[in-house]
Amino acid sequence: MRTTVQMELPDFTATPAVKSPAGPPAAALAPVTTEYPGDYFAPETQREQPVWPTFPTFAEALRLKVGVVLGRDLRTQFSVVNVSENVLYELSLEAAQNRALGERSEIRAARLQQRQAELQRRLRQAERLPDVSLTMGYFAPPGTAVLPRQVFGAGVAVKWEPFDWGRKRRELAETEKSLAQSDNALREAEAQVLLDVNARFRKLEEARALLRVVQIAQQAAQEKLRVASNKFKQEAALLKDVLQTQAAVADANHQYQQALLALLTARADFEKAIGE
Repeated sequence: MRTTVQMELPDFTATPAVKSPAGPPAAALAPVTTEYPGDYFAPETQREQPVWPTFPTFAEALRLKVGVVLGRDLRTQFSVVNVSENVLYELSLEAAQNRALGERSEIRAARLQQRQAELQRRLRQAERLPDVSLTMGYFAPPGTAVLPRQVFGAGVAVKWEPFDWGRKRRELAETEKSLAQSDNALREAEAQVLLDVNARFRKLEEARALLRVVQIAQQAAQEKLRVASNKFKQEAALLKDVLQTQAAVADANHQYQQALLALLTARADFEKAIGE
């Protein structure tokens, strides 16, 4: 349906008392015809609603970032759902600290060095003791009548170095110092691991709290959009208000995606800190 409106201009040359100047060409005095869309004079509720474009490239970029953080193949397709709090907090801080002390590679390396220093000290202590060995033998010399036919022998051998001019004592002192250093290195490694775990745990809590706030803001923006859309259908709001609320919802969705990405990153760092 198309509506045609015709407008006719008055004829200024009809009045003889007034001298008319040179008027416009005849083509300009022809009836003016203006065409309008078929739904121009229709009520607001019957007009076609505009279709808003979508931008899949932004979601694709976020998916790639999440894949990089999680260490997955970027070609693997996956979808993001609301994160459950129980999934993010399956471990308490104390349990995470205990797991980190048992699983972190630097803690294992420090414990191995401590064990090696302890064995080296015990070896140096054993060198200061005398080496005693017992030897026994039995043989029968063949083809002789002078010697006994069966001979049995036993002996004790002692090896000891009582005069070493303090060499063993100095070596033992060096091993004890090495053992003390390994103990200090182990305690320092444990302290660094605990600090790392505590920092990652606090960062995870902050990301979780931020996600809660962003989710509430997203729900509020969606509710405002619903109210504005209903008002617009009832001709109680302008299209400008609906567009503004839609922009607010898009911004809230973007903030939610950023907060979710920060939460997943914080969880990955936390799992790395506890040795998983």
